[in-house]
Amino acid sequence: MQVEDEQFRVRLEDAATIAQARALIANGQQKNVNGEIARGSGGFNTGYSWHLRPATVAFADVTIELCDGMPSYVEENVDYYVDTVKQYCPWGVRIVSEVGTQQ
Repeated sequence: MQVEDEQFRVRLEDAATIAQARALIANGQQKNVNGEIARGSGGFNTGYSWHLRPATVAFADVTIELCDGMPSYVEENVDYYVDTVKQYCPWGVRIVSEVGTQQ
């Protein structure tokens, strides 16, 4: 995922969400990503001390401003996002690529 000039990774496990992400990439479309935020990289959001819980990741046309922010801002405010906001939904996010597939 890319927000302006910053990137972060999400893991998608739901077949419908994976199909939706692939369609967004193929069509060059953009939707906001939204999910429950948790501490730790989750083993896939390398370089960050947070991740979106895979089972909660979804794409939306509109999300609330409270959970918006650059990935670096979230990194600087992990406790606030995890303990208070409880989700992350950056605006203007673009799916850059599919990194790998789960067997």
